[in-house]
Amino acid sequence: MLLALEQEILTQLSPLQTEDNIRLLGLPSGSSSGLPQMVGELAIGYLQTTFSEPRRLGIYAQDLREEFVIALALRDLRSHRQAYPLLQKIRLLLLGYRPSVYRPVYLLSQKFVGLQENIWNFETRIAIPSTITPDGLLNGSGLGSELPTVKEVSFWGGL
Repeated sequence: MLLALEQEILTQLSPLQTEDNIRLLGLPSGSSSGLPQMVGELAIGYLQTTFSEPRRLGIYAQDLREEFVIALALRDLRSHRQAYPLLQKIRLLLLGYRPSVYRPVYLLSQKFVGLQENIWNFETRIAIPSTITPDGLLNGSGLGSELPTVKEVSFWGGL
């Protein structure tokens, strides 16, 4: 599921590849820093999943939040001609985007990570919420239409 979600996010970011000549990939596993290694690369990687306390509202369910990092490597920070517009474009492409079986993406942070071998590295962290039950994810809407609802409750037994 995480690999498919990562691929959906990369697909959402594909305008960066065609319009800005940015290479899109998963975070390189062989990298000692976990950052893209070449100028003009954008890499995505899974960070963590956090869960709410379990609830039982007709079915057993927990809200979850998948977190990903999008790392960008550029050489152009001093002029700001490339870095700032690309960081803004990443925000706009992801904010509110709704992958399948999840609720819309929201932004957690975006920052300069550091300078390594004359390559400026930035990261954008995003969260993608959903709800999980013993049967799997609930089509992105959380505790709502997929759950059984109580239509009528009588506390007094007809008194």
